Amino acid sequence: MKNALAVRAHAKVNLTLDVVARRADGYHSIESLVLRVGLHDTVSVKKASSGVTLTDPGGTPAGPENLACRAAAALLRHFPAISGVEISLEKAIPMAAGLAGGSADAAAVIKAIVDLWNLPVSPREMSLIGETVGSDIPFCLSGLTCALATGKGETLTPLKPATPLWLLLACPPGEVSARWAYEAWDHGSKSERPCINACIQALERGDLETLGLNLGNALEMAVAGILPSVPRLRDAMMQEGALGACMSGSGPCVFGIFRTSGAAEEARVRIEERETLRYIGVSRSL
Repeated sequence: MKNALAVRAHAKVNLTLDVVARRADGYHSIESLVLRVGLHDTVSVKKASSGVTLTDPGGTPAGPENLACRAAAALLRHFPAISGVEISLEKAIPMAAGLAGGSADAAAVIKAIVDLWNLPVSPREMSLIGETVGSDIPFCLSGLTCALATGKGETLTPLKPATPLWLLLACPPGEVSARWAYEAWDHGSKSERPCINACIQALERGDLETLGLNLGNALEMAVAGILPSVPRLRDAMMQEGALGACMSGSGPCVFGIFRTSGAAEEARVRIEERETLRYIGVSRSL
């Protein structure tokens, strides 16, 4: 029997993000094209005698507010046969960046626990447990490369891009609370709504130019108001040859779509020379 397991936790990029409405439960209904990329954390899970511990948080909060810990605790509540879990994180995804790093880590913990204890859990049941912890976790659990996410983000329609995407990801200093960004949207700080159908059609036929022209994020205007580095990075990506650029999630990470890895790497070098960043790197869709 295995006693420990390491799982890759891949980042997620929002190619588009449209906020449809505020729900009665306080959450927001969204429509978003989400893409899984190569950038990843490594999450290690070990069997333990009792409880949930995070021995190496990798710079994330170490308490029960950590999504990885909350995911483990949720499984312990569902399956009393699980004695305890010890988690460690090797972080590469920048935190509070709009790349779903915390949700990816939580999904990896769920997968590892199910595997270690050989739990009789279907993918649907795993998704429902994950949804109670975070709305991005079902996508991170799904293994999909790309999907249209609706509802709170938990309802997924699989999509099949005709070609892989090369992305340059750049995260400026500063962190953005997703709650703050959505509250700013509630108070009228709204960007132009993206054309999601045009993006879906462009993805499915491999038309990267049309895809780039139709990227959009309804939260970007609000975040740009407090972090002017966001629109500056978006403009820098376009000046360096991106087919399109946009903020991911609630930010502040900005991504640009490039035709080749070489073009993305050349842009990385030039942007890194003149911008202060807490992360920059080239990543490919999976």
